[in-house]
Amino acid sequence: MKLLTYSLILSLTLFLISCGGTTKTSSLVDIKSISIDSSDIKIYSTQLSTQLSATVTYQDNTTADATKSVDWISSDTNVSTVAYGVVYPGLSNGGDANISIAYKDFNDSISVGVIKLMDYNITHADINATGSYTLEATGYFEDNTSQIIHRNIYWLADNSAIITLENDIYTITVIAGDTNVTAVVFNELNSTATTLAPKTITYSIN
Repeated sequence: MKLLTYSLILSLTLFLISCGGTTKTSSLVDIKSISIDSSDIKIYSTQLSTQLSATVTYQDNTTADATKSVDWISSDTNVSTVAYGVVYPGLSNGGDANISIAYKDFNDSISVGVIKLMDYNITHADINATGSYTLEATGYFEDNTSQIIHRNIYWLADNSAIITLENDIYTITVIAGDTNVTAVVFNELNSTATTLAPKTITYSIN
């Protein structure tokens, strides 16, 4: 009987600990204000993400990191999404959105401008023999800059080539023969995106 009682107490304790572990954040008290630690920002429509942070100021004028304690909201998730302060470009190729934080009656916001992709090319896949290679495309943007495309791109290949994605890097494994590799940016089925024509390059391997 004692063993049964002990087992029930232990099970209940573990259950309560488990439930407590699912709590999102601890409560903020005696708040004076909350704020996003940045002015308005710009990101590229194909970059991975950018990190924002939030600060709470208490009534005694001390401050603390509130990045994971506040709610983060995007005014237009087609343009940009946000989670725990990490801002991602959406499926739209360019646009503007507001990123806001809120906690009870406190809030703050900034604007996010997503820089439009104007053109792109497959720029790195020096395939010259059977094996595995990194796939890469460079984007050219409306602000006259260029950079590697990391987001809103997917790759296709034929001739039994295999494309894998790991740690945000696309790798292709090819065999002998002609292999057509195609890069597609944005979701061509998404009416809010400005779709650019797919780019294809052919590699001949002996």
